[in-house]
Amino acid sequence: MRIYCRFSPNSVHVFDSVSLCRSSRVSRYWRHVCSEPMLWRALCQLPREFRLCSAEAESSQLRSHTSECGTVRWKDAFSERYRLWRNWHAGRCVVRTFTGHTQGITCVQFDDDRIVSGSSDTTIRIWDLRGSSDVGSKCLLCDLRDFDEFLHTILSYRPDSPSVLDECVEEMFRKLLISFFERNIFQALSIYQNLSKSRPTFFAFLPSPKHSSRNLGTMALNGHSATVRCLDLNGNVLASGSNDFSIKIWNVDVNPRWSSIGCRKTMLGHSNYVRCLQMDHEHLISGSYDMHLKLWSLNTGACVRTLVGHNDAVLCVQYRDLESLAVSGSADNSIKCWDTRTGRPEMTIHNAHDNAVTCVRFDDHRIVSGSVDRMIKMWDVRTGKCMHTIDWKLAEGHTGVVRCLQVDTWRIVSAADDRTIKVWNVDSLQRLCTLHSHEDGVTCVQFSDRQIVSGSYDKTVKLWDFSRF
Repeated sequence: MRIYCRFSPNSVHVFDSVSLCRSSRVSRYWRHVCSEPMLWRALCQLPREFRLCSAEAESSQLRSHTSECGTVRWKDAFSERYRLWRNWHAGRCVVRTFTGHTQGITCVQFDDDRIVSGSSDTTIRIWDLRGSSDVGSKCLLCDLRDFDEFLHTILSYRPDSPSVLDECVEEMFRKLLISFFERNIFQALSIYQNLSKSRPTFFAFLPSPKHSSRNLGTMALNGHSATVRCLDLNGNVLASGSNDFSIKIWNVDVNPRWSSIGCRKTMLGHSNYVRCLQMDHEHLISGSYDMHLKLWSLNTGACVRTLVGHNDAVLCVQYRDLESLAVSGSADNSIKCWDTRTGRPEMTIHNAHDNAVTCVRFDDHRIVSGSVDRMIKMWDVRTGKCMHTIDWKLAEGHTGVVRCLQVDTWRIVSAADDRTIKVWNVDSLQRLCTLHSHEDGVTCVQFSDRQIVSGSYDKTVKLWDFSRF
């Protein structure tokens, strides 16, 4: 990581970010020179570590560091990115735990506002991240089974002391009732929280909701009749696959009324468990224990094409609709690259692992795979040649089945049955940190520039926040 900057017409100096900060202490002139926005802008635009995961994330971060006159505070933007980079390398993060599922977690997805989790208890839960940030905070469960009973309790409430009902409380209480009537559940919960904080005296009179021991802002989606095996969240559209052989498409927009949230389509076609799926643009691809992949239209819910080629259960898939390209991993130990226009495999990596391939990700240059054999391997996406192997014996790798991994431009995040999450440099495959908190095997993981979300057989979902240090 280096930057070449012209400080004067006759000299060129070479600095990395740490040296740039230190040189500002040399003199007032150097401090002035090292405060030039162009230097920090160049550092922000360096490839790899200091670039955020997506163009949307880049734009959002720069907007937060833009003054009213439209000037980007590049030094502040870079400082934030550098802190994140440092925390990821050191494994420094704040961990929040979400409880509510009654059996192990099998899949997770998340965005800035919510976490979505699927479980062997057959439910999908949506955890609202806009609520309380306290670790282990326990509040009202947003579940349709509890909703009407709590509404009845609120309506029948009569305070023993009218003095506690000042005008402010009356207005908040009125909004609370309206929100419940309209089933705008998250607005109602927000008001409920504000009452508890701003009017503790009033809150003492207010009846406690049923199941108040569970986390704030949890919504349970019931529809599958067996284990929910896979999820994919795209905006307010959620796709889920299950051991009941079905795929469901849900609307999870929490801004309109509560009644708008629910299942919009059910797609049937697989003859065994639906193990993996991914949406992209107008299509969804799914993999199943029936050894087939299926391409579906999100508009009609119809199966467009069936991809046949694996000799055992399809356990993982990644899909790019615009490129008509999918990569899948199977219990037959192979990895296949598919042309989804023809339904035929363009490349097959036979015996990619010594056991079932449980997870696979790819980009323009490489395929990264994890397996029951506890290894992570990197492959050339064009030739199928193995470029690197993370061996659990020699490279501080996982000592249990690798259940899930995700990749971006500079890191790999992997989760395994050894109860750990590991972060790796995608180029050198050096282990950056190992995260411990789960009490059983980690089954699923997703990450962004600032956070990791994981699920485990221990029935918990955890949020690992690297931006809090």
